[in-house]
Amino acid sequence: MVHRMQWTLATVLCMLMCSLVASGCGDGGSSHKASLTCGSTETSRNGTTTNFVVTCTVTRAPASDISFDVVAGVEAIDGSKTNNDFCRGSLENGTGGCMVTFSIDSAVTRSIRLSGSTQPSNRAIGSFTLFPAS
Repeated sequence: MVHRMQWTLATVLCMLMCSLVASGCGDGGSSHKASLTCGSTETSRNGTTTNFVVTCTVTRAPASDISFDVVAGVEAIDGSKTNNDFCRGSLENGTGGCMVTFSIDSAVTRSIRLSGSTQPSNRAIGSFTLFPAS
């Protein structure tokens, strides 16, 4: 009976440890995924073109990563899609930021979604809708 209880306890503990590692507890102490947030300030407007200063911040990135890259996924009104390098920044203790000036022609742009990854681990940092603003 005691042997059976020990076996059951060992099995439950093993399953618990495996589920903790799978949920992120085994990623160096951080149980949260890295996140990307961005904000924009309009600097000028000319017809359908608006110029912005965009600032992006990455938080909760792995402490071992040293930089991040952000890409802009642009969808045009005609449905065509492109991915363009947007900005990059350095990370210190899992946090960093970047700033860029950016122009949007609302007559031809349906949406712009920012996403990225940390380096060198290439972990995703989430995504952020830049346009249309919500």
